[in-house]
Amino acid sequence: MLVVKRNENIIQSSIFLKFVEKQKKMNIQTEKLEIMKMILETENPGILESIKKIFKKEAHSDFWETLTENQKNEIKEGIIEADNGEILDYEVFMKKHRK
Repeated sequence: MLVVKRNENIIQSSIFLKFVEKQKKMNIQTEKLEIMKMILETENPGILESIKKIFKKEAHSDFWETLTENQKNEIKEGIIEADNGEILDYEVFMKKHRK
């Protein structure tokens, strides 16, 4: 069961995660355009080489891929539980476990 901290407006975590993901994509696109502009305007080969090195290093690193299968499954299970309304208020959870 997913534990959710009480707010005035409780939003199911899956809806919230989708919203956050959409916002991140929009912000990322803006950032990309700004970086592309800087790259196109630079005449400094050192900057370009540094950018290449960053991309080569990042090509080998994806957060999701660093998780174990068990961790991935736990995250997926939590999302499914939230989608099914299987959530527990944070305060109720803490009150029960603070004993």
